[in-house]
Amino acid sequence: MGKTQIALKFAKQFEKGFSARFWINGQSRETIQQSFDVIARRLLDEANLSQKKAFEVALEQNLTDQVVRLVKGWFSTPTNEKWLLVFDNVDNPKVPMETNADAVDIRAYFPEADAGSILVTTRSSSLKEIGKSIPVKKLANEDDCISILESMSERNDLHKDEYARKLVKKLDNLPLALATAGAYLSQVTTSVGEYLQFYEDSWQKLQENSPRLLSYEGTMYTTWNISLLHIEERSNPAARLLRFLAYFNNQDIWRELLQAGKNFGPPWFSKIMSCDIEFDAVMRIICDHGLVQGNYSSHAYSIHSCVHSWLSTCIEPVDRQKDAILFVMCVGESIPSVENEQYWNLGARLLPHAKLASIEAQRGCPKSYENTQLLSTLDKLGGLFSAFYLLSDGEAMFSKALEICKKSNKEDVFVCGLLIANNLGNLLWKGGKSLEAENMFKHALEGYECCWTPQHLSSVQTRLNLALLYLDVSKLEEARKMCLEVIGSLEKKRDSSRDMEAQYFHALAGLGQVYTKQRRFEAAELNLKQALNGRMKVLGPKHPRTLHSMYWLGWTYAEQSDVEGKLEEAEKMYRQAREGGEEVFGCQHPYTLHTIHDLGWVRGKRGKLEEEAELYEQAFKGYENVLGPQHERTRKAAQNLELAKAELKQLEKKKKRQAETPSCSLTNLRTKKKAHEAVE
Repeated sequence: MGKTQIALKFAKQFEKGFSARFWINGQSRETIQQSFDVIARRLLDEANLSQKKAFEVALEQNLTDQVVRLVKGWFSTPTNEKWLLVFDNVDNPKVPMETNADAVDIRAYFPEADAGSILVTTRSSSLKEIGKSIPVKKLANEDDCISILESMSERNDLHKDEYARKLVKKLDNLPLALATAGAYLSQVTTSVGEYLQFYEDSWQKLQENSPRLLSYEGTMYTTWNISLLHIEERSNPAARLLRFLAYFNNQDIWRELLQAGKNFGPPWFSKIMSCDIEFDAVMRIICDHGLVQGNYSSHAYSIHSCVHSWLSTCIEPVDRQKDAILFVMCVGESIPSVENEQYWNLGARLLPHAKLASIEAQRGCPKSYENTQLLSTLDKLGGLFSAFYLLSDGEAMFSKALEICKKSNKEDVFVCGLLIANNLGNLLWKGGKSLEAENMFKHALEGYECCWTPQHLSSVQTRLNLALLYLDVSKLEEARKMCLEVIGSLEKKRDSSRDMEAQYFHALAGLGQVYTKQRRFEAAELNLKQALNGRMKVLGPKHPRTLHSMYWLGWTYAEQSDVEGKLEEAEKMYRQAREGGEEVFGCQHPYTLHTIHDLGWVRGKRGKLEEEAELYEQAFKGYENVLGPQHERTRKAAQNLELAKAELKQLEKKKKRQAETPSCSLTNLRTKKKAHEAVE
């Protein structure tokens, strides 16, 4: 109820009391991290030489967590005082016993130094413990309400207008309703008295249609309905676009997200999205009425949560199915290829929209999605969820798409279903459902080999996935044979395309992994090195599969810890893999956490027990946050952490006894070897 406007007013009115002011969109982790990125770019001119260099590297390499740490560090610098940090719309805060995975621990983003001021706006009452709580209520002073109307309407004589005072009472002194009414009046020559009549007429209709609506909601909805009617009079496409925005997450809507669906929408939508000038003109009409806000720094638009809720009631029933499909297409077609270097950053930004798109797709009529373009979009959404380990969301999306394919008689839809089955198999495997994953891979493989030769790229990919699944469940001989079959079939075709060459090195890497598990280390190193060099050349040094080769080569060296020099080589590989993982995936991605965990094992084997415990703890906390406390990897990391802590205590006791009894031996401290687990 106007909390954002109050925060803005406070920041502006008392700007002289602050050395700097910064605004953070607190709706989700993604929006907070994007805001920190914007702040980091602002600080480039303010930071000292060493800080500036660190900022430039972190921004250039998209090291999100590093950017957050650097910005927090800048705020904690002794010379930086009296800054203001506003966390706006923190409506989903993480509290004790919170089970919502999307909840945000806002305190993790607070600077450590107490050198400035932090203002948080929220609809949640659970944040009272972090500071003084100031509830936002209706304005008590009528003159303050008139001032809002004057400011927003750009009319200077409303204090003398009796209808203005009547309108204030009618709007129940609600700041957001007053701001919307003022924005409307700024666009027309209508008098306040005439607007009041519009309001009363609309209120009567609203009461007839929604008699149970609360007085507060009714007041707001009536105000916004008047603005919507005026937008419709000025530009029907603008009104239709405004209604369409109700499908999206309300905090971060950008032009390119909408443009991704321009080839799939009705003529009015395609016309708006075909030209930036056209789009800007339409959005200017909407923003002029105060229903949507533009953010220049992030080049995006946001909608107040109350306005967004109202918009969802304005969707025309006749357009609902078509608009829902268009929304799904906008989100799905915005997802880049996983090969794209922007995949992880853009993917994180798309996730809030993808979750809403998944809901729309689940409730949609299956027949409406029975074409390869839409099914491909559902597959992209499932892949995005899988990449970010939102496995239940991904499984639901893949299963929905696969169900549609199985019921179709169209040949192209059948083939599309095979790809979806393969991707669902990958997700099930990732979630520990090995038997179900094997069945999916076999289903896809049988279908592919009915349609194409075994050398077809899709068939090769699925055979390799099945081979690596067998590796994971210790069916090593089956895995070895399948890898060798793929290598043999691709030996002469590998130069025909980049994809074929990439699959060839994928098969070599898989064979190397099999040999590592069979403890045939010389053959394992040979294949893994060849795969790493090939992937470096074909895919690049930061590609996920290249990093995966580094990890496995490190694992192979670590398994030979009794051979001189192998632990040093293992640590070198793990550190390279970790650095690349943090850059490409982020610090909390399971791949990065696997590498951190195993690096801890190597450091422990080299006698660095404190560092070993620190790395295990970092991996454990990450697993617990991303995979949950019951996941197998979380439990193993917890077990290894306890063993490492126990060894540290044992070492401290022996050192103490050594000080008391000089002849005390410090040998054989590492009596338990911690589980060293490879990533498939």
